[in-house]
Amino acid sequence: MISSLKGIRSTLKTGGVLVLDSRNWEKLFLSKPRFTLTGTRLRNNIKYIPLYVWNIQEHIENELLIEVVLMFEEQTSIYERHYNITYHPFKYQVLLEILKEVGFTSINSNFTEEKDLYTITAKAG
Repeated sequence: MISSLKGIRSTLKTGGVLVLDSRNWEKLFLSKPRFTLTGTRLRNNIKYIPLYVWNIQEHIENELLIEVVLMFEEQTSIYERHYNITYHPFKYQVLLEILKEVGFTSINSNFTEEKDLYTITAKAG
């Protein structure tokens, strides 16, 4: 994460603004869901339901594999697509420290422990 944020910082002019949206990984690790359904969606006139299968490890610092199963309904047939996504979760405070370390200032956030998602804005110093 440090190298990615350094790269972002290097492309911004001084005073440029970073807007970063993130999942609240700490909340997720506390609740440890196994499955998440987000409801029916429609794309290109095809209905589908995304199912997220969480493989939450004991420690937040571990790599996290999420299996995404998309169930499609198209006229009279139902079919699925399966995707594996690997995430590298992090704690909110660690992210703030890294942002400061790589040269961001004026860091603001709407983070709360209760929120599933949050946004951070920071200026390139």
